[in-house]
Amino acid sequence: MFSDELKNISWEETTEKIASMTDNDVRRALAKSHCDVDDFMALLSPAAEPYLETMARLSRKYTEERFGKTMSMFIPLYITNSCSNSCVYCGFHRENPMARTILTPEQIEDEYKAIKELAPFENILLVTGENPAKAGVPYLAKAIDIAKKYFSNIKIEVMPLSAEDYKELTHHGLNGVICFQETYNKEHYQNYHPRGMKSKFEWRCDGFDRMGQAGVHSIGMGVLIGGRRSTPSTFHVCVRLRTRDSTPTVT
Repeated sequence: MFSDELKNISWEETTEKIASMTDNDVRRALAKSHCDVDDFMALLSPAAEPYLETMARLSRKYTEERFGKTMSMFIPLYITNSCSNSCVYCGFHRENPMARTILTPEQIEDEYKAIKELAPFENILLVTGENPAKAGVPYLAKAIDIAKKYFSNIKIEVMPLSAEDYKELTHHGLNGVICFQETYNKEHYQNYHPRGMKSKFEWRCDGFDRMGQAGVHSIGMGVLIGGRRSTPSTFHVCVRLRTRDSTPTVT
């Protein structure tokens, strides 16, 4: 699991190494067709700022080579704002005085119909707060079952699940999962997520491994850019993308 790998990576040393990168390091990275971890550090460093336009052109080049000149659009649909967490930055904070709604299957289907009336969208992202007691895996499975009648690509952005639960949802038609780690600095993470299931750093961090074990087709991962010292967390995303988990898949 990546949380075990993370124990071997010093946040402070990573920060210092990124800051120490030079103009020559950036030029070296930009000249390569395949970058290694040190190259990525250079491209994240302050020394790379004069090369933002160069990086943007390379990004466009590689994107068009891989995907062509295409644009993929999806519709995010919140099916509940009920949440048991206390994330300091989130409007769904469990102590916020707001009306909480958990859409019924009938209401969810009405939303699907309304979306299809807007445009021929095929990609939908189902989003929830974290309330497994009232909007857990059976609830998500039902929402996905109904969505299959209207959409060809169904993804979720919900609470981290077990590998078995992810596998169960793929049997219902789940194509992908999106999840944010927010930050890979455990101390900062606990400050942002003081209570609730989301306060469990390792459980959330290893959620991406469990998605892979379950055979989820598309996995979207990210961190919150702009937070306190977010550059090292961006680097950690790169490291975990290069990490191969030897754990057997769930069948």
